[in-house]
Amino acid sequence: MGVRRSYPFVWLGVSLAVIVLFAVAPFISLLVAGAMADALGCTLPLSHIPPCPFMGADWGETLTVMAYVGYFAFWTLPTGALALAIWLLVVGTVTFMWWWRRRREA
Repeated sequence: MGVRRSYPFVWLGVSLAVIVLFAVAPFISLLVAGAMADALGCTLPLSHIPPCPFMGADWGETLTVMAYVGYFAFWTLPTGALALAIWLLVVGTVTFMWWWRRRREA
């Protein structure tokens, strides 16, 4: 009599969330920088760092760096797509093995 194992929803869900967050994190940074610059009435040209004052501090450099991080998407999106394909293969294998063991135990 073996221990009946439940399907690993938590581990598969957490790994999927990590993959998706890794892939879209540069876009999130770019969108937040753009939204903050728009709310503060600033522009974000990537050729120079414009002044963007908010509550006595200049946020121009921070927003420009956040916008530059958006270029990492050229690396994270293909890597995330490959990781998602590998994740799908793992999920298929785990599901088949889980189904096979339950069928054999019944």
